[in-house]
Amino acid sequence: MQLQNLDTVELAWKDVLLGIQPHPGYYQQHFIYLREFKTTEKKLRKSVQTYISRSIDIDVISTPNECFTFTKFNYFMILGASPPSLWNTITA
Repeated sequence: MQLQNLDTVELAWKDVLLGIQPHPGYYQQHFIYLREFKTTEKKLRKSVQTYISRSIDIDVISTPNECFTFTKFNYFMILGASPPSLWNTITA
């Protein structure tokens, strides 16, 4: 079931990127700008700020029925969710 869903997601985003569809429909991605990390703990602040400003990270988390993606580069993070109804449970 997971591979079938992956093919469906790939086709939806392919159509958006090629200009065939204006919106991916059922699937979501959220673009987040990471600002400066503030804390009174100087050592922690430096560590987190270094991660936010210099690292590149990517991960895919999935179960048989849903999939989440995490991509981070410099000050930007992109979170993807499929199906999007689960996004509401994460952000609530």
